[in-house]
Amino acid sequence: MDADDIDFYIGNLGMPATGALTQLDLDNDGQVTLADHHSHVTNLVQTSNGQTGTFLGDINLDGVVNVLGDAFILVGNLGNSNVGWSDGNLNADGNINVLGDAFPLVGNLGSSNNPTSSAATSAVPEPNSTTLLLLLASGIGCNRRRKH
Repeated sequence: MDADDIDFYIGNLGMPATGALTQLDLDNDGQVTLADHHSHVTNLVQTSNGQTGTFLGDINLDGVVNVLGDAFILVGNLGNSNVGWSDGNLNADGNINVLGDAFPLVGNLGSSNNPTSSAATSAVPEPNSTTLLLLLASGIGCNRRRKH
């Protein structure tokens, strides 16, 4: 299961869980919901490090939520519409924005399902949340200048 599978899930949010869609209803409430999507990402998605399950914010599906691999992807796509998981659409609304997409990333920043990942093996130390929010704010400013 990869980013395309996540996008397939997103495309079926709000649908009744009937027929083939019953397998997407992980909480058995009869609907394909955001809760099912989150459960899918955290428990079933296969990461590039071979682990199963990852965190909201792991945009590149490497098993680690970090600035270089994930936040820069999100910042680069701020303001874009009709995008998927691999662009930073973490809240499944099709738009990349700070409130819906950056906050889940910031909340999981530094999370890893990779048993070999540690501070000692990290090439770049993770910034704190304030630093990341400043990075996101500067990305918004650059994005607005490009559009005008």
